[in-house]
Amino acid sequence: MALYRNRTLLALAFFQVCAGLIEVESILFGAFMSSLGTTPDTLGFVLGAGYAVGVIGSILGGRLVDIVGARIVFLGSIALSIVGLVVEAFSPTWIVAAVGFFMIQFSQMSLRPSALRIIAEAFPDSMGAALGFLYTAYSGVAVAGPLLAGWLAQHYGWNAVFMGKAGLYLLAFFVLAMFIPTGGKLASLTQGENLRGWMSVFRRMPLVMLYVAAFIGAFFSYASSFLSYDPRLSASPLALAVFPSIFNLSQLVSSWPSGVLGDKAGYWKIVLGGAVLMGCAWLLFPIPSETVFLYILYLVFSIGSIMSNYIEVLAVKLSPTTGQGLAVGFLDAARFMGFSLGEIFGGILWQYAGPSVSYLLTGLGYILAYVFLLLSYRSSKES
Repeated sequence: MALYRNRTLLALAFFQVCAGLIEVESILFGAFMSSLGTTPDTLGFVLGAGYAVGVIGSILGGRLVDIVGARIVFLGSIALSIVGLVVEAFSPTWIVAAVGFFMIQFSQMSLRPSALRIIAEAFPDSMGAALGFLYTAYSGVAVAGPLLAGWLAQHYGWNAVFMGKAGLYLLAFFVLAMFIPTGGKLASLTQGENLRGWMSVFRRMPLVMLYVAAFIGAFFSYASSFLSYDPRLSASPLALAVFPSIFNLSQLVSSWPSGVLGDKAGYWKIVLGGAVLMGCAWLLFPIPSETVFLYILYLVFSIGSIMSNYIEVLAVKLSPTTGQGLAVGFLDAARFMGFSLGEIFGGILWQYAGPSVSYLLTGLGYILAYVFLLLSYRSSKES
C-alpha cells in the first residue's frame, strides 16, 4: 500500500482528476466549433490536422524527455495546454479556436512520454499498478466530465467551459511542480547518443514490431466511430450513448486490476490477451440481432482495449534506457497515424461495403496486430 501513498503518484492522480472533471471530448468539441460557424468538412480538416500535430508532439516530446528530462517536458506541456484552453475560451473565429486546439493536441501528446518516464523512474517495479491507479482516477470523474462540460456550455457559454478547465489545469500545475521529482535515476544521454538518438530505437527489432502492431491496431479501430449507421441500433441517441458509458465504466473497473496483474504475471500476457479479446468481439459483432448482445460484445472489446493500453509499458521496457521518452513518442505517433488513416478508410469501407464487412475487417485487423505483438515478444526473448 506504500505505492498509493507516494506523493508523486498522488500528485499525478490529482492531475488526472482535474483533467477529467470538465471533459471536452470530440462530440462536444464539434458542437463548440459549430457554434463558431464551421461546416462538417471544415471540422474534419481541423480534426485531421490535429492528428498530424499530435504525431509531431509525441515524437518531439519524447525526444525532449531524453534530452532535458521528464519533469520539464511534463510541466511545460501542461503550461502549453493552459494557453491553448485560454485561446479557445476567447476565440472570435473557428480559425483561432483551431490554433488553440492544435496547441492542446501537441501538448497532450508530449505529456504521454514524459508521464511514463516519471512513472518509470518512480516505480520501476510496479509501473502497471501505478498506471492502473491513474487510469482509474481519471475514469472515475470522466464518466460525468462531459455532462458537466455540456451543462456549463448551455448555461454559461463555451468560454466558461474552457476557462474552467484552464483553471483546473493551473491548480494541478502548482501541485505537480511541488511533488514531481527532478529525476536522475535513469541515465542521461551522452553527446554521441544524442546525435544518434532519433534512429536508435529502430535498431531494436522488438520495438519495430511493437510499433507495427500499434499502427495496425489503431488503423482497424474505426468500427466504433460508425456505430450510428448500424441499422440494428436505428441511430437511437439513447442506444448509442450506452456504448461510451460501457467503455468508461469498464475502464473504471478493470484498469487498476489489469495493471496489478501485469506487474505480477507480465505485461505481454495482458497486452496479447487484450488484442485477442478485441479481435473476437468485432468478429462476432455482425451476428447478434438483439441490442443487449451488442452491448455484451462491446464490453468484451472495452476490456480488451483497456488491457492493450499497457503496450506503453512494453515500449518503455524494450527501449534503451537513454531513449525511453523517444520510444514512447514513436509508439504514440504510430497509433495517431493509424487512427487518422483508419478513420478515412473506415468511412469509405462502411459506405461501399456495409457494416458486416467493416466489423469483420476490424476483428481481423486486431488479430493481425496480435501476430505482430507475438513476433515482438519472441524477438525480445531472442535478443
